[in-house]
Amino acid sequence: MCSVSLASSGFVVTYQGAKASGMADAFVAQANDPSANYYNPAGLASLEGNQFSLGMILANQNKWEFRGQVKNPDTGTYAEGSAGARNNILVAPHFYFAHNFGNGLATGLGVTASYPLSVAWSPSSSLARYSKENNMLPLTINPNIAYKLKDYGLSFGAGFNYTYVIASQEMLYSAAQTGSVPLYGRAEVTGGGWGYNLGLKWEPLDYLSFGATYRGKMHIDMSGDLSATTTALSSGSSWTGLPSSHVNTSVNLPAMTVIGAAVKPTKDLVVEFDAQFTEFSSYISPTGTWKDVWAYRLGGQYSLNKNWDLRAGYAFDNNPIADSKVGPNLPDSDRHTVTAGFGYHNDRWAFDMSVGNMNCTNRTVDNDIQKGSYRLNVPFAQTTVTMKF
Repeated sequence: MCSVSLASSGFVVTYQGAKASGMADAFVAQANDPSANYYNPAGLASLEGNQFSLGMILANQNKWEFRGQVKNPDTGTYAEGSAGARNNILVAPHFYFAHNFGNGLATGLGVTASYPLSVAWSPSSSLARYSKENNMLPLTINPNIAYKLKDYGLSFGAGFNYTYVIASQEMLYSAAQTGSVPLYGRAEVTGGGWGYNLGLKWEPLDYLSFGATYRGKMHIDMSGDLSATTTALSSGSSWTGLPSSHVNTSVNLPAMTVIGAAVKPTKDLVVEFDAQFTEFSSYISPTGTWKDVWAYRLGGQYSLNKNWDLRAGYAFDNNPIADSKVGPNLPDSDRHTVTAGFGYHNDRWAFDMSVGNMNCTNRTVDNDIQKGSYRLNVPFAQTTVTMKF
């Protein structure tokens, strides 16, 4: 989904390394730095020695605007108005380690935040009556192993992952919902779940490579507390000490398949095209079932000399939510993303940086909550530092 994601529509952040994001994440067939732990674990078998990477992505993901009519949940009538989401800078770190044993066998570890979510509407916004704030803060730990059949240029990779999630939602429950009086409520839950990933990389020629990876669906059970009050809290006030009750919920993080091909038309230029299929139909949102979607990525890198590289890319992501299901808790639309970046590397260090802009197409909606259109533009930047030893 467009608001919080930075990747195949929904709430998936696939930009997990500055080198890859500089090419709009068209990287599954290259996977030639420690971020292979995330993009394609089979690529670990082609890395040399020990490599350690650390970085983060910064994105202003809450620049949502809405113009149109919003339904009052108490009276059932619609009123003209506009709304804006509060500015919120998303910070998603990543850490990778890769070790090659020298006999075709390699191992690695990735620590990422692939599913962050944050949508916060201004408290005075009419949309805050339905969803004032939603947050999901994940942390995924992903060890991997890879093996390369050197005579065939064929590598295999596999791993498992554990994701721990801290999630919260704050909103106003109308008198019609509670059956008595309006309540201001905040739910805070935590939980975790297990998953797995597989990877394949084939380099039949020096100038041609293919890659594929699969991340399985992950079911996460969460529990926590729901606090409520009949009086709106001022900004920054604590919910601690308010009447609360225990709540249980769950979320399915969708399975994802990526296939791609990279070609080197010259010794200094590599171009890659990827297609990504995300099974969002497994995710049951408060507004109903989503649909499976495709995303497409085209990126390239040009080597200026033995130390400096330039990168650029373009991605198109389809959205998984039908018009009738779009709401302020997670508005969505198709998106176009353009990225650029550079890298410096020597025998011991590598520094990569990328910038990008995600432009979400205006989303016109007409359903039981709102009649109007959403729009969003998300600038982002990412850096990764790699040490080789």
